[in-house]
Amino acid sequence: RELANGLKIVVIEQHELPLVDVLLQVRSGGESDAAGKMGTASLVAAMLTEGTANRTALQIADQAAYLGVELNATSGWEQSTVSLHTPTAQLDSALALFADVALHPSFPTADLERVRKVRLTSLQQVRDRGPAIADRAFATAVFGEKNPYGRPLAGTEGSVAFIARDEVQRFYSTYYRPNNATLLVVGDV
Repeated sequence: RELANGLKIVVIEQHELPLVDVLLQVRSGGESDAAGKMGTASLVAAMLTEGTANRTALQIADQAAYLGVELNATSGWEQSTVSLHTPTAQLDSALALFADVALHPSFPTADLERVRKVRLTSLQQVRDRGPAIADRAFATAVFGEKNPYGRPLAGTEGSVAFIARDEVQRFYSTYYRPNNATLLVVGDV
C-alpha cells in the first residue's frame, strides 16, 4: 500500500520463525552524488547509526546489542538501505530504534570526522590491491569519469576529505524522503 506521504509499504508474512526483517530502501545512492563529491551517499549511510537527535552512537549500539538486533545502513549505486533484523518479541523497541536512526540522524561532527578518517584509511589501503585497481580502471574505461558509474562508489581521497557536514545533511534531506522510499517488512508480523 502507499501512505499519504508517498511511502510505499510492502508486508510479507512468514510465521515459521519468530523473526522480522525491515528494510527502508531509498531510491537514491551513489549515482546521486554531486560532481566532485563522490562518496557522499555512502558517507551519509555510514553516519545514520552514528547518532540521532535522541541517541549517541554508543547508545544506538548498546540498545541494538541489548535487544539482540542487527541495525545497518548501506548505500549502493541506485539505492540506500537502512535494515533491521529482530526477534518478534523485540519488534516494538527495535522499530523505535530503527525509526530514530532513519528519521532523526544528527550527523555529529566528531563522529563524522572519525568515520571520514576510517574511510580515508580504507581508500589508501585499496590503492595496494590489484583487483580493486582493476575494477576502478574498468569502470572508468567503460563509463568515463563524468558518468557516476565511472567513479568510485566510496569516493576518492580527495572527494571524501572535502565533503562537509552540511553536504551530508543536504544529501539526507534531499533523498531520504517518504516519496522516494519503500518500506519492506518480512517475517512474523
